[in-house]
Amino acid sequence: MLGNALIIGFALFLVRFVALEAVFQQAKRTASSVRFPVGIGLRILFRLGGPFLILVGYKMLQQSVNRFDQVTAILVAAMGIGCILGEPGEIIATPRGLVQRSVLGLKRRRIPWAGQRRVTHAD
Repeated sequence: MLGNALIIGFALFLVRFVALEAVFQQAKRTASSVRFPVGIGLRILFRLGGPFLILVGYKMLQQSVNRFDQVTAILVAAMGIGCILGEPGEIIATPRGLVQRSVLGLKRRRIPWAGQRRVTHAD
């Protein structure tokens, strides 16, 4: 009985979370652009997962007894640092092209509209 209640409760939470995610990820129009925000799920994954992996790597390094354990701990911590630095940024569609800027502002990607050939159904 309790198992079924937990499953139903988890399913209700999941449906509510997915609905919240869908509402949050809707495109937002401004005067000169359309913004596509990063979803809450990805933000939670990268912002909490990164520090968690660094902590796990640190604890693994404390418990390591041989070289393989040490290398594994360092790789786990490196994945945590990668989560922090690699969080995807918001995508912005402007009249000049698409722009994506990382959360920390370290990386900026741009795809200009000018010079791109149009794709038609005949191609």
